[in-house]
Amino acid sequence: MKICVLQAPYADSTQALAINDPSFPDPAMFTSQHEFHHRYINKATANAQIDAAVAEGFDMFLNFMWGQLEDTVAGIEATEYLESLGVPIVGYQSKVLRRSKLDFYNAAKKSGLPVPARGADMKFPVFVKPAKMCASMFIDERSVCKNQSELDQQLARINEYLAPGRKEAAATIANHCNRSADGNGSAHVNGSDHDNGSVNGNRIAHVDGSDHVNDSANVNGVAHFDGSDTDIVVQEYIPGRDYSVILIEMGNTPVALNPTTYRCPAINAGADFMTFDIKFHPEMREELLVRCKDPTLFDMLRNLAERAWHVNQMAGNSWGNVDIRVRASDGKPFILEVNAGPAVFYRWEHEWEDIVIRETFPGGHRALVNVMINSRLQQLGKHKIKAAPVAKVFDSFSTTYESYLGTMASNYEFLIADYDYSGTMFELGSGTGKFSRMLHEHQRKRKDGIELSTIVGNDVSEQMVQKNPIPETYKEVKIGPLQDVIMDTTTSFDHVVCVSTLQYLDEVEMCAVLVRMFQLAQKSVTISVDEIPDSHNEAWVKAGFPFLQVKNHLQLVEGFGVPRGWRVGRRVRKFGWTSPNTGHNIDTVLFRFEVLPPL
Repeated sequence: MKICVLQAPYADSTQALAINDPSFPDPAMFTSQHEFHHRYINKATANAQIDAAVAEGFDMFLNFMWGQLEDTVAGIEATEYLESLGVPIVGYQSKVLRRSKLDFYNAAKKSGLPVPARGADMKFPVFVKPAKMCASMFIDERSVCKNQSELDQQLARINEYLAPGRKEAAATIANHCNRSADGNGSAHVNGSDHDNGSVNGNRIAHVDGSDHVNDSANVNGVAHFDGSDTDIVVQEYIPGRDYSVILIEMGNTPVALNPTTYRCPAINAGADFMTFDIKFHPEMREELLVRCKDPTLFDMLRNLAERAWHVNQMAGNSWGNVDIRVRASDGKPFILEVNAGPAVFYRWEHEWEDIVIRETFPGGHRALVNVMINSRLQQLGKHKIKAAPVAKVFDSFSTTYESYLGTMASNYEFLIADYDYSGTMFELGSGTGKFSRMLHEHQRKRKDGIELSTIVGNDVSEQMVQKNPIPETYKEVKIGPLQDVIMDTTTSFDHVVCVSTLQYLDEVEMCAVLVRMFQLAQKSVTISVDEIPDSHNEAWVKAGFPFLQVKNHLQLVEGFGVPRGWRVGRRVRKFGWTSPNTGHNIDTVLFRFEVLPPL
């Protein structure tokens, strides 16, 4: 694919973020599968630059424009304009960029998610931070306030820090017709839950809604600050440890990856929280959690992150990450914020969350790019359109399909006889059910009393499924393109199997499906890869069926690598099948991947 990568360059190279974050994310450093073209979009000229980029005819846009209204870099408005043009986009969505920390906290409280107390519910010490900034901007050692005096001083400081951004936001709002001002001069930003306090001139943020910070109440050590109408967050401080969880959208399903924690620089080893200076220290690193060391913590963090994704209305945003702090005294978690995207695709010297992708995401960065593209195409309904004529062809010969299996059935028998598929199994491209029927037959003949596997099937052809002579073989059969069905499957299985089907996927779909297979399988993954000659596809084109062209994915599978925690149990080439239409003999390579015991 020809992909346009939209970047947001800093207008002022002396800005703190520009100095500490000099590089731009670049997927081209991690994969040569696609053609990447970077376009650097300036806030003032964004629409014209985006029009020019769209005119170049890119297949997909990867959006890294992150700026808020308060920033001098392209972001919300530029993304809204891009979205209005109807081009396919992966990455940041404007609706997600608009949501502030306060929007999330209000939604989280309503939904029952654990977040730090605010307003009348909180007690000192409290933590003060901007509601919209990223990268720990304006967070330093004074952000934790132990009493009202410290809070007043920190509010005065942060108001001073935020003043330039407020003026920038006011100017931005004034230039757009979908922004309006209320009778008191407070700017309203459409599309947010309560942005009417995001621009308040040079006024100080109010602890109780009054005009003076010192009018705030402090009764029995309780700090009263309702920041719902400001661009400042004041919340109860949680002593504890910080964790981060990346989420990747697999189709329509947010999947939390391996959580991380932070290894602070030696000079900041005793730090209680992440300041801007600590976050951008060259020795700062993220470290992977190992599940077997604390499975309860590991699973809790992932579960909370996925719940936070839904509460923050992140659907369609491709990715995100969630910051969680676990209180030291009792192990209770608190969600600190949900970010529009992780810091990935960076050079190694500026690495943050890239370690998660490199070490734990099946297929690494290359696969991540394909997953994001595949998910957007699924959300746009492209896979169903593509699969419809193929399904129609298989519907037409569903009654005679099994008569053409021939050697394929002997390959099924080889796999079933040599390997264990007991427990639960997900069979993709199950067709008329031949593989699973043979598996149950084999299990019935065994003398060790093994129970029949519980199997969920899938096929794009409803007629093929209906021609299964023993439909009770399957607990359920999901109809639809396998590249959609597997993405939206959230149940884990002991085994995932796909034989004689993957050739109908393109390279992007195949890579994404492999990722999801390894995520869902708990014990094994079994696939067959057909070595399709070019002459086979040429025959289909000549016959007037170009949509039946298929792919030889052998190089892709072997280049995908073996994910962490897995091994290749078997790789064997066998004769696969003879095409009843083109007459070509097709060899197939059978792969069996197996989970390694935890270290």
